Amino acid sequence: MHLPEQITDLAMILGVAAIVTFVCQKLRQPVVLGYIIAGVIVGPYTPTGLTVSDLPNVKVWAELGVIFLMFSLGLEFTFHKLLRVGKVGAGTALLEVVMMVALGYAAGRLMGWTSLDCLFLGGILSISSTTIIIKAFDELGVKTKYFAEIVFGVLIVEDLVAILLLVVLTTVGGGEAPLNFGLVWTTLKLVLIVGSWFLLGYVLTPSFLKYTAKFANRETLTILSVALCLMLVVVATHFEYSAALGAFIMGSILAETSESHRIESLIQPLKDLFGAVFFVSVGMMLDPQALVTHWKAILFISIFTVLAKSISSCMGALIAGQPLKRAVQIGMSLAQIGEFSFIIATLGITLGVVSDFLFTITVAVSVITTFLTPYLIRYSEAFSEVLAKVIPESLGRRLGKNAGEAAQLGPWEVHTTRLTLHQNSIVAGKTILDLQVRARFGLNIVAIQRGARVILPPGASERLLPMDELLVIGSDDQIDRFRALAETPSGEMGDGVPIADYALRKVQLEEGSEYVGKTIQTAGLRENLSGLVVGLERGASRSVNPDPASILQKGDVLWVVTGP
Repeated sequence: MHLPEQITDLAMILGVAAIVTFVCQKLRQPVVLGYIIAGVIVGPYTPTGLTVSDLPNVKVWAELGVIFLMFSLGLEFTFHKLLRVGKVGAGTALLEVVMMVALGYAAGRLMGWTSLDCLFLGGILSISSTTIIIKAFDELGVKTKYFAEIVFGVLIVEDLVAILLLVVLTTVGGGEAPLNFGLVWTTLKLVLIVGSWFLLGYVLTPSFLKYTAKFANRETLTILSVALCLMLVVVATHFEYSAALGAFIMGSILAETSESHRIESLIQPLKDLFGAVFFVSVGMMLDPQALVTHWKAILFISIFTVLAKSISSCMGALIAGQPLKRAVQIGMSLAQIGEFSFIIATLGITLGVVSDFLFTITVAVSVITTFLTPYLIRYSEAFSEVLAKVIPESLGRRLGKNAGEAAQLGPWEVHTTRLTLHQNSIVAGKTILDLQVRARFGLNIVAIQRGARVILPPGASERLLPMDELLVIGSDDQIDRFRALAETPSGEMGDGVPIADYALRKVQLEEGSEYVGKTIQTAGLRENLSGLVVGLERGASRSVNPDPASILQKGDVLWVVTGP
């Protein structure tokens, strides 16, 4: 029987990725690194005998990975949250993009490149990778920190700015002036179209989903959610916007509905599967031979990217009023390039205005900065503490003053975030009063979402149940301490026997049995057999759910539901 090549390729990609990422986890290395290494192994440039045969299909799966990653981000990052960090995000993103275009141009001139090569290099380096940052935040468990919210805001603004940047680069590549009516019209159209999506989405989608949720089971809700996501993706690409932007907007719209928690859990497997393929596809684009040919340019641009993007983003956050520690965390989180950089490099090659080596260098720099991203995020807090000790005290006081003035709604550095109670959490089953949440952790549980029901505000006697979604308010440290209990299993996992292995089993009481002469209740059957007595046969007599006071006799047959 003939098996399609796509299935063979997918089996190879996932198999190699599973092995390599397992090794990475054992060595305490980022999972993203494992995916990239797996991509190099199965890629077309490495003769390992495991090369995939259908690259176009892999690119399609990778595009789905970007779509589901951005859809999931939207489900966690509501429009209201975007507005809350919008000022800081917009300021940081705009300053970073402008500085990186200028610095990238200067770096290209330093290497003796042509003017258009330099301009496109600036554009390539100006846009950070949303998918890589989402994955790194997920792995490191920092998505609930306030700096992560600001980073997400920066990324969304960057995605919008990138659309305008493509227009400018296309115009310049065609020999026209960069600032013309076309750019103004594109900007106006972007605001009107994206704004209409949000407006229509918030008016129509919640009501529609609330109506359909009454009849939709798990399967139907999954199909409906994915359909809505892909429909807006199609609309976005029709207007020549990125698929990622459409996916994020639909996720953000659905995040405002009562079914957002269910949808998020249903989309998680799709995000994990196709997201893995996306990161493997990044590794597949790396040509080891190109590293040898252009190693000086790749090394220089990689180091330059990390330093320049960290500094420019940090400066943007500081000017927007963020304290030094948070600004450094934001800057070091954004120090990479990714999927949009490939689009810009491809545009230049398609227009025939840049050198062919630019795409090769872009891929290599993307892989290197992707590898570095989790480490930069992990050590950003420690680096900010070192930096705080070496900068002049007067400058430190000024930065602190600016941060205080800008944070009128959060003078105590607190923010809200969502936590989902693990089904085996030690917190599950206890009341808010029992946990002494405010006294022990210093935070407050503002609301509880339990399916479609929202408890607002929860009383002290409210019991927390597995898979509850909690809206809490507190500082990063307070939230981290509570999250360590809420989102992780307690370790009391039982005997590990799946419920599916339990079955109805027959127990014959022979002469000398320890149970003979005792009642069902006092014989200890429940404890000894780890099961429940549901039937008793005595001669021709049979009884279902026998009386616990029944005295057991020789020859009785007990029917017990128990494990293997």
